[in-house]
Amino acid sequence: MVRCENAVFGQRVLPILSESDAPHEVVVTSRAGEARQLAAEADLSQWSAVVIVSGDGLLYEVYNGILSRADWHRWVDFPVALVPAGSGNGMAASVAHASNLLPAFMQNPVLTASLALAKRLQLQVDLMMVRTQTEELVGFLSLGWGLLADIDIESERLRVLGGARFTVWAAARLLTLKTYRGKVFYLPGERTGARTEERRIERPRLERAITIESGSSSAGGRRRPVSEGAPTTPASERDVFTELMLDQVPPPAESNPGRRRLSSADPEPGVARHQFPPLDQPPPDDWACIQGEFVLVYGSLPSHISGDMHLNPGAELSDGLLHLHIIRAGVTRSQVLRYLLGLADGQHTELPFVERIAVRAVRLVPETAGGYITLDGEVVQYGPVQAEVRRGLGRVLCPRLP
Repeated sequence: MVRCENAVFGQRVLPILSESDAPHEVVVTSRAGEARQLAAEADLSQWSAVVIVSGDGLLYEVYNGILSRADWHRWVDFPVALVPAGSGNGMAASVAHASNLLPAFMQNPVLTASLALAKRLQLQVDLMMVRTQTEELVGFLSLGWGLLADIDIESERLRVLGGARFTVWAAARLLTLKTYRGKVFYLPGERTGARTEERRIERPRLERAITIESGSSSAGGRRRPVSEGAPTTPASERDVFTELMLDQVPPPAESNPGRRRLSSADPEPGVARHQFPPLDQPPPDDWACIQGEFVLVYGSLPSHISGDMHLNPGAELSDGLLHLHIIRAGVTRSQVLRYLLGLADGQHTELPFVERIAVRAVRLVPETAGGYITLDGEVVQYGPVQAEVRRGLGRVLCPRLP
């Protein structure tokens, strides 16, 4: 039986890759961690981008596979594209939002995201370097503790419901609202404006891409070339495709010389993984601290944490900030419900009991035993955790420049 991700690729993504004449290879993952291993061990110089047909979890694997490489600093900005076929899809929605294509994405997310493969434009994105007591990780989406993290992880048992699992479990968790005691240390940040010339990078030629999709099939885990005679795009979608393609067609050009640096034998100088003291040392004196009991502490880099959760209206892909939301103990269930309902359209930002703080770095120190801390929706060790935002360190393919 072919899973949804495979069907999405074969029926919706492959036609666009074929029509745009983009040579590529396909990897169908058959187990957790396979994409991470591929990113950690493969010769990435043979590809010019990686396309992920899945949810945010597979992109998390790819980034952390790259981080585990000895030459991670040369590959951390390896261009990625995410075609939504998961239950979260926060990064795909954020890229569409940054490209001023969110309405089109909400109507047809797969087609809108797939246009990035044909347009071959790039934007810089922020990443965050994260330390727990046992490992070092990289994140691109969110860091959570409390209610939203609980909903994200505990709703896994309802994965068969797709994105609806979050709504169903949120209702259940409201009935047993928990609070968590601890400390939140943070380095305040300020928006300094978009770095226009650095964020708008046009690289018209996609020389060779690798496409990774999650699923289980007879091809499980092995690379397979694109078959001849690929299906064509349906007429109704081809009209939308043509309209958006004509909106901003990249001019013919040679490959950007900056791209060739990724496969150069010379390492990128001066790229440090961390800029602040480790967890066994106190935070710097210019960090602020909030101590108490919390219903949730949740920070995200881009605008969306899922296709229908607009957590940070106004956030940019490379503004250098982690946008924290803090709700302290003492709120009512009805107030928390208003917050959750407001996530769809950004109305939660007007609620007086929601503290919103833009930070360059944050350290969470839980004091309540038991709970979840999540990075990009994945569970990490429960305990002290520190995240440092690295502005514009990553690259994503996008269908339109902002």
